Amino acid sequence: MQGFKAEGKKSATLTLVDTPASHKTIDTQLKPLAGALGIKANGLYYSPTNPNFSALAATIASTKPDVAGLIASPNASTCTQLIKNLRSVGYKGDIFVAACMGFIKSDPANAPGATLYSSVWLPGTEKHAPKEAVDNLKAATEYISKTSGPADFYAYAQFATVVDFAKALSAGSSSGELTGESVLSTLKGLKDFPTFLGTKITCGKEKSPNCTTQMLLFSVQKDLSLKPVTGDWITPAPEIMASIPGAS
Repeated sequence: MQGFKAEGKKSATLTLVDTPASHKTIDTQLKPLAGALGIKANGLYYSPTNPNFSALAATIASTKPDVAGLIASPNASTCTQLIKNLRSVGYKGDIFVAACMGFIKSDPANAPGATLYSSVWLPGTEKHAPKEAVDNLKAATEYISKTSGPADFYAYAQFATVVDFAKALSAGSSSGELTGESVLSTLKGLKDFPTFLGTKITCGKEKSPNCTTQMLLFSVQKDLSLKPVTGDWITPAPEIMASIPGAS
Protein backbone atom coordinates (compact mmCIF):
# COMPACT_ATOMS: atom_id res chain seq x y z
CA MET A 1 0.00 0.00 0.00
CA GLN A 2 2.82 2.44 0.76
CA GLY A 3 4.43 1.67 -2.56
CA PHE A 4 1.18 2.31 -4.41
CA LYS A 5 0.61 5.49 -2.41
CA ALA A 6 4.06 6.72 -3.39
CA GLU A 7 3.07 6.20 -7.03
CA GLY A 8 -0.06 8.32 -6.59
CA LYS A 9 -2.57 5.46 -6.50
CA LYS A 10 -5.79 6.31 -4.68
CA SER A 11 -7.89 3.14 -4.87
CA ALA A 12 -7.44 -0.62 -4.81
CA THR A 13 -9.74 -3.60 -5.27
CA LEU A 14 -8.07 -6.79 -4.12
CA THR A 15 -9.29 -10.35 -3.87
CA LEU A 16 -8.76 -13.45 -1.75
CA VAL A 17 -10.11 -16.98 -1.69
CA ASP A 18 -13.44 -17.03 0.20
CA THR A 19 -12.60 -18.23 3.72
CA PRO A 20 -13.24 -16.80 7.20
CA ALA A 21 -9.56 -15.92 7.51
CA SER A 22 -9.70 -13.97 4.24
CA HIS A 23 -12.69 -11.94 5.41
CA LYS A 24 -10.78 -11.15 8.60
CA THR A 25 -7.75 -10.06 6.57
CA ILE A 26 -9.85 -7.71 4.45
CA ASP A 27 -11.82 -6.25 7.37
CA THR A 28 -9.09 -5.95 10.01
CA GLN A 29 -5.98 -5.35 7.91
CA LEU A 30 -6.54 -4.24 4.31
CA LYS A 31 -9.25 -1.65 4.85
CA PRO A 32 -7.84 -0.04 8.04
CA LEU A 33 -4.28 0.08 6.68
CA ALA A 34 -5.39 1.44 3.32
CA GLY A 35 -7.54 4.00 5.08
CA ALA A 36 -4.62 5.15 7.20
CA LEU A 37 -2.69 5.80 3.99
CA GLY A 38 -5.57 7.59 2.30
CA ILE A 39 -6.33 4.79 -0.17
CA LYS A 40 -9.86 3.55 -0.81
CA ALA A 41 -9.78 -0.25 -0.65
CA ASN A 42 -12.38 -2.86 -1.63
CA GLY A 43 -12.19 -6.58 -0.92
CA LEU A 44 -13.69 -9.30 -3.11
CA TYR A 45 -13.69 -13.08 -2.77
CA TYR A 46 -13.62 -16.08 -5.10
CA SER A 47 -14.70 -19.68 -4.57
CA PRO A 48 -11.98 -22.01 -3.25
CA THR A 49 -13.45 -24.93 -5.22
CA ASN A 50 -14.92 -23.41 -8.38
CA PRO A 51 -13.48 -19.94 -9.05
CA ASN A 52 -14.93 -17.95 -11.96
CA PHE A 53 -12.07 -15.63 -12.86
CA SER A 54 -13.94 -14.10 -15.78
CA ALA A 55 -16.77 -12.91 -13.54
CA LEU A 56 -14.33 -11.90 -10.81
CA ALA A 57 -12.26 -9.82 -13.23
CA ALA A 58 -15.38 -8.08 -14.55
CA THR A 59 -16.49 -7.23 -11.01
CA ILE A 60 -13.05 -5.92 -10.06
CA ALA A 61 -12.83 -3.80 -13.21
CA SER A 62 -16.31 -2.37 -12.59
CA THR A 63 -15.01 -0.68 -9.42
CA LYS A 64 -12.47 1.21 -11.60
CA PRO A 65 -9.56 0.90 -9.17
CA ASP A 66 -6.06 2.25 -9.69
CA VAL A 67 -4.77 -1.12 -8.47
CA ALA A 68 -6.47 -4.51 -8.88
CA GLY A 69 -5.42 -8.04 -8.06
CA LEU A 70 -4.57 -10.55 -5.35
CA ILE A 71 -3.55 -10.10 -1.74
CA ALA A 72 -2.23 -13.68 -1.74
CA SER A 73 -2.34 -16.49 -4.27
CA PRO A 74 -2.65 -20.24 -3.62
CA ASN A 75 -0.80 -21.04 -6.86
CA ALA A 76 0.74 -19.56 -10.00
CA SER A 77 -2.25 -20.51 -12.12
CA THR A 78 -4.52 -18.21 -10.10
CA CYS A 79 -2.25 -15.25 -10.87
CA THR A 80 -2.06 -16.04 -14.57
CA GLN A 81 -5.80 -16.53 -14.95
CA LEU A 82 -6.72 -13.36 -13.08
CA ILE A 83 -4.24 -11.23 -15.04
CA LYS A 84 -5.45 -12.62 -18.36
CA ASN A 85 -9.10 -12.05 -17.48
CA LEU A 86 -8.50 -8.54 -16.14
CA ARG A 87 -6.80 -7.58 -19.39
CA SER A 88 -9.53 -9.27 -21.43
CA VAL A 89 -12.22 -7.09 -19.83
CA GLY A 90 -10.22 -3.99 -20.66
CA TYR A 91 -8.62 -3.20 -17.31
CA LYS A 92 -5.63 -0.92 -17.95
CA GLY A 93 -4.42 -0.20 -14.41
CA ASP A 94 -1.82 -1.84 -12.19
CA ILE A 95 -2.36 -5.50 -11.33
CA PHE A 96 -1.02 -6.66 -7.97
CA VAL A 97 -0.16 -10.38 -7.92
CA ALA A 98 1.29 -10.86 -4.42
CA ALA A 99 4.53 -12.87 -4.78
CA CYS A 100 3.74 -14.57 -8.11
CA MET A 101 6.40 -14.70 -10.82
CA GLY A 102 5.43 -17.55 -13.15
CA PHE A 103 3.03 -15.42 -15.20
CA ILE A 104 5.96 -13.37 -16.57
CA LYS A 105 7.09 -16.34 -18.66
CA SER A 106 3.73 -18.05 -19.16
CA ASP A 107 1.87 -14.91 -20.25
CA PRO A 108 4.46 -12.29 -21.27
CA ALA A 109 1.98 -10.30 -23.36
CA ASN A 110 -0.08 -9.40 -20.30
CA ALA A 111 2.74 -9.24 -17.76
CA PRO A 112 3.87 -5.58 -18.16
CA GLY A 113 2.17 -3.37 -15.58
CA ALA A 114 1.84 -6.13 -13.00
CA THR A 115 3.43 -5.62 -9.58
CA LEU A 116 4.69 -8.11 -7.01
CA TYR A 117 6.27 -7.91 -3.60
CA SER A 118 9.45 -9.59 -2.43
CA SER A 119 11.78 -9.75 0.56
CA VAL A 120 14.76 -10.36 -1.76
CA TRP A 121 16.16 -9.25 -5.11
CA LEU A 122 14.86 -11.54 -7.86
CA PRO A 123 15.90 -12.57 -11.38
CA GLY A 124 14.96 -9.75 -13.70
CA THR A 125 16.07 -7.02 -11.27
CA GLU A 126 19.72 -7.01 -12.39
CA LYS A 127 19.45 -3.47 -13.85
CA HIS A 128 18.51 -2.09 -10.44
CA ALA A 129 19.99 -4.44 -7.80
CA PRO A 130 23.35 -3.80 -6.09
CA LYS A 131 26.30 -5.57 -7.72
CA GLU A 132 26.72 -7.98 -4.81
CA ALA A 133 23.08 -8.99 -5.08
CA VAL A 134 23.46 -9.49 -8.84
CA ASP A 135 26.45 -11.76 -8.26
CA ASN A 136 24.54 -13.70 -5.61
CA LEU A 137 21.55 -14.03 -7.93
CA LYS A 138 23.80 -15.74 -10.46
CA ALA A 139 25.07 -18.15 -7.82
CA ALA A 140 21.55 -18.89 -6.55
CA THR A 141 20.24 -19.43 -10.09
CA GLU A 142 22.99 -21.96 -10.76
CA TYR A 143 21.79 -24.14 -7.88
CA ILE A 144 18.05 -23.51 -8.25
CA SER A 145 18.13 -24.39 -11.95
CA LYS A 146 19.29 -27.89 -11.02
CA THR A 147 16.16 -28.57 -8.94
CA SER A 148 12.76 -29.76 -10.13
CA GLY A 149 10.78 -26.95 -8.51
CA PRO A 150 9.85 -23.58 -10.04
CA ALA A 151 12.46 -20.82 -9.96
CA ASP A 152 10.06 -18.44 -8.26
CA PHE A 153 10.08 -16.02 -5.33
CA TYR A 154 9.84 -18.84 -2.81
CA ALA A 155 12.83 -20.66 -4.29
CA TYR A 156 15.06 -17.58 -4.13
CA ALA A 157 13.79 -16.37 -0.76
CA GLN A 158 14.25 -19.77 0.87
CA PHE A 159 17.66 -20.28 -0.73
CA ALA A 160 18.74 -16.87 0.56
CA THR A 161 17.41 -17.63 4.05
CA VAL A 162 19.44 -20.85 4.25
CA VAL A 163 22.59 -18.99 3.16
CA ASP A 164 21.97 -16.21 5.69
CA PHE A 165 21.32 -18.74 8.45
CA ALA A 166 24.54 -20.64 7.71
CA LYS A 167 26.67 -17.48 7.45
CA ALA A 168 25.21 -16.03 10.64
CA LEU A 169 25.97 -19.17 12.63
CA SER A 170 29.44 -19.46 11.12
CA ALA A 171 30.29 -15.89 12.03
CA GLY A 172 28.76 -16.06 15.48
CA SER A 173 30.03 -19.40 16.73
CA SER A 174 33.42 -19.32 18.47
CA SER A 175 33.41 -22.80 20.01
CA GLY A 176 31.94 -24.62 17.02
CA GLU A 177 29.32 -26.25 19.23
CA LEU A 178 25.73 -25.49 18.24
CA THR A 179 22.89 -25.69 20.72
CA GLY A 180 19.40 -24.30 20.61
CA GLU A 181 20.44 -21.59 23.05
CA SER A 182 23.59 -20.62 21.13
CA VAL A 183 21.73 -20.51 17.80
CA LEU A 184 19.00 -18.27 19.20
CA SER A 185 21.54 -16.03 20.90
CA THR A 186 23.56 -15.68 17.70
CA LEU A 187 20.54 -14.77 15.61
CA LYS A 188 19.28 -12.25 18.14
CA GLY A 189 22.72 -10.66 18.21
CA LEU A 190 22.92 -9.89 14.49
CA LYS A 191 23.60 -6.20 13.82
CA ASP A 192 23.86 -4.63 10.36
CA PHE A 193 24.23 -8.15 9.00
CA PRO A 194 24.55 -8.15 5.17
CA THR A 195 22.07 -10.69 3.84
CA PHE A 196 22.54 -12.75 0.68
CA LEU A 197 19.78 -11.22 -1.46
CA GLY A 198 18.28 -8.65 0.87
CA THR A 199 19.10 -5.61 2.89
CA LYS A 200 21.21 -5.41 6.04
CA ILE A 201 19.36 -6.66 9.10
CA THR A 202 19.53 -6.11 12.84
CA CYS A 203 17.68 -8.72 14.89
CA GLY A 204 16.64 -9.17 18.50
CA LYS A 205 13.50 -7.03 18.57
CA GLU A 206 10.94 -8.10 21.15
CA LYS A 207 8.10 -7.98 18.64
CA SER A 208 7.71 -9.39 15.15
CA PRO A 209 9.22 -8.91 12.59
CA ASN A 210 12.36 -9.51 14.66
CA CYS A 211 14.96 -8.60 12.01
CA THR A 212 13.49 -6.33 9.33
CA THR A 213 10.23 -4.91 8.02
CA GLN A 214 11.64 -3.75 4.68
CA MET A 215 10.19 -5.09 1.45
CA LEU A 216 10.55 -4.53 -2.28
CA LEU A 217 7.66 -3.87 -4.66
CA PHE A 218 8.51 -4.64 -8.27
CA SER A 219 6.77 -3.48 -11.43
CA VAL A 220 7.06 -5.63 -14.55
CA GLN A 221 8.43 -3.50 -17.39
CA LYS A 222 7.76 -3.83 -21.12
CA ASP A 223 11.00 -5.79 -21.54
CA LEU A 224 9.78 -8.08 -18.68
CA SER A 225 12.47 -6.84 -16.30
CA LEU A 226 11.54 -6.01 -12.70
CA LYS A 227 11.94 -2.44 -11.44
CA PRO A 228 11.50 -1.37 -7.77
CA VAL A 229 8.39 0.82 -7.59
CA THR A 230 9.97 3.36 -5.26
CA GLY A 231 13.51 2.77 -6.52
CA ASP A 232 14.58 0.93 -3.38
CA TRP A 233 13.43 -0.86 -0.24
CA ILE A 234 10.16 0.22 1.37
CA THR A 235 10.11 0.65 5.14
CA PRO A 236 6.60 0.55 6.65
CA ALA A 237 5.62 3.75 8.39
CA PRO A 238 5.67 3.45 12.22
CA GLU A 239 1.98 4.35 12.48
CA ILE A 240 1.14 1.50 10.11
CA MET A 241 3.21 -1.05 12.05
CA ALA A 242 1.64 0.18 15.28
CA SER A 243 -1.79 -0.79 13.98
CA ILE A 244 -0.78 -4.44 13.43
CA PRO A 245 -1.15 -6.60 16.60
CA GLY A 246 2.17 -8.04 17.71
CA ALA A 247 4.26 -6.00 15.28
CA SER A 248 6.77 -3.26 15.93
